[in-house]
Amino acid sequence: MVRPSRFTPRRASLASLGLAAAALAPLAQADDHALILWIGQYADAQIRIVGVEQDARLARGMARAMGVPERNITELKNEQLTHAGIKAALAGLQARIRAGDNVMLYFSGHGQQRDRVLGGGGCSEGLATFEGGVYYDLLLRDQLDALADAARRVVMFNDSCHSGGAVTKSFNPNPDPELQPKAYPVANPAGQGSAGNISKGSGEAVDPGYPCGMASNAISKAMGDTGNRRRDRVVYLAAAAADEAAFPSAQGSIATRAWSACLQSGIQTGAELQRCAQNWVQSKAKFKQTITLVGNGSMLIGKL
Repeated sequence: MVRPSRFTPRRASLASLGLAAAALAPLAQADDHALILWIGQYADAQIRIVGVEQDARLARGMARAMGVPERNITELKNEQLTHAGIKAALAGLQARIRAGDNVMLYFSGHGQQRDRVLGGGGCSEGLATFEGGVYYDLLLRDQLDALADAARRVVMFNDSCHSGGAVTKSFNPNPDPELQPKAYPVANPAGQGSAGNISKGSGEAVDPGYPCGMASNAISKAMGDTGNRRRDRVVYLAAAAADEAAFPSAQGSIATRAWSACLQSGIQTGAELQRCAQNWVQSKAKFKQTITLVGNGSMLIGKL
C-alpha cells in the first residue's frame, strides 16, 4: 500500500512561494559606505593641526546626512595613516563595496608638495602621511578610478592644502596669525633653512632655496577630462582653490564646517553643495578660501 505523502499540497504551495520569492530577491542589496581619514598629530611632535578631531566628528555627521549607516562608517586617524596605512584603508574600502553601492571618502590633514618627484616640470603633490611622507595624488587618482568602476557614486572631501589645484600653487597671505595653513612644513632638501619652511609650489617658497615650480593636480586633471568615463560617477570637493590655503580652527576646519552645515540643510547635488559651502565660508571667514568642485556637479549626493 502506498502511504500518502507527508508533503501536503498546502506545504508544497508555501514552499513554492518561498522559492519564488528567493528567486526574485536581489543577490545583494546596494549599501552605502564612508571612510574617514584624519591626522591632527604627526610623528614629528611639533607638527599638528588644531581642531582636526572636530573635523572627524563633523565628517561622521556628514556621512549620516548622506545616508551612510553607522555600521558602515570606518574612521582611521594619526599613526594609523602612514603611507602603507592609507593605501591599505583605501584597498579595504574597495574590497567592501559592490556594484550599486555608494561611497563617501573624507580626508583632513596637511597637504604636501615635493619638487618634481614624479617627473615632468611641476610639483608632485598629495596628502601628507603620518610619518611625513606624501601619498601622491596620482596614486589617489587611480584608487578613485577603481572605486568609481566598482561603485555607483563616489564623493570625496579633501580638506588640505594643495587639494584643489589645476595649474599653479601659491598661498594667499595668512589672514590670522593663529591659523596655520594645512600644508606640511618641509625642510629644504639642500639643507638650507629649517623644517618650518612651507613649499608654496608657485615657483617660490618661504625659503627661496626651495622652489617648487609649476604644480598640477592629477585628480583635477582626470576628473576634468571629458574622455574620462568615470567622471559622471565622481564628485571631488577640495577645501581651497589653486592659489589658496585651507585653514583649520578649534571648532573644525573651515571647509569641513561649511560642508557639514550645508549637508545638514538638505542640499541635493554636488554643485549645490559647492555653492552653499562657498556662501558659508564668505559669511563666516575673514579671508578668501574657495571651495572647489571637480567631477559631476549634477550628481545627487544629499542622500547617497
